[in-house]
Amino acid sequence: MGWAALAALLLAGVALEAGGVVFEQEYSRRPRPLPGQQLEAPIYVIGLVGQSGSGKSTAAKMLTQKGCELVNADEIGHDSYKKGSECYDKIVSRFGQDVVAPSGEIDRRALGSLVFNDDRNRKALESLVWPEIERRIEKRIQARRDERSRWYRLCGGEEKSMQVGRHVVVLEAAVALEAGWTKFCDEVWVIESPGHEVLKGRLVDKRGLASAEAGRRLDAQKNSRLGQSAKKIQEQITKAGIYTAIVRNAGTLKEYAKEVNLRWDTTSRRAGSYLQRRCFDGQR
Repeated sequence: MGWAALAALLLAGVALEAGGVVFEQEYSRRPRPLPGQQLEAPIYVIGLVGQSGSGKSTAAKMLTQKGCELVNADEIGHDSYKKGSECYDKIVSRFGQDVVAPSGEIDRRALGSLVFNDDRNRKALESLVWPEIERRIEKRIQARRDERSRWYRLCGGEEKSMQVGRHVVVLEAAVALEAGWTKFCDEVWVIESPGHEVLKGRLVDKRGLASAEAGRRLDAQKNSRLGQSAKKIQEQITKAGIYTAIVRNAGTLKEYAKEVNLRWDTTSRRAGSYLQRRCFDGQR
């Protein structure tokens, strides 16, 4: 960053720290809660979308190191159909005992082999699980808004310098666009896939999938919105009024980390301005 740009940020009341932008709070303008007022602390939500193996989880981990909280839709999905849950009963009723492991839990690999080979099965599973995942995502985000102590830190002036990452939620969800979960996001990062063979290699090396199974998963995604180019996905999300950026992951891990950090520098400024504005106008 050049000296002119740095000076402009400092004059605007913005301080720079390692890992992002920190906004100086304006004590003279801080809002004061009324007696009995329901306090809702603003939150900034970044969505991460992209194909399997594109690098969403790696980007999410980098962002958590900047103080952001991760909401992983895959993990929520797996938790939503644990034994004893309503989704568990619906899945077993729809797909039979073949998808039940000896432990009594859903055998995710057996279920995956059914849904990634058959569009009807995939859509059936989505109709069973997606509503519950959405409910849990919304609950997690709202819980951050309801943190009274965070309101006082962010809006009440207790946090002299705003640590932006502490007020950011990262929603990692490959199917956020198809499932309609981008509605929870203030900004979306589309992780650009480096190519079919590279993606397949990552799924084999990092997730332990057989080459054929990894190929089937990626082939299934080709027929969905995830199979579209990053530019096309960006255009669709932008049309919904959500700021969207492409983050490229086609080189080394070091190069990818540089891309993520550059994007975070821009995002943290956007998020900081958004959070301050919402504190003063009383909106989310």
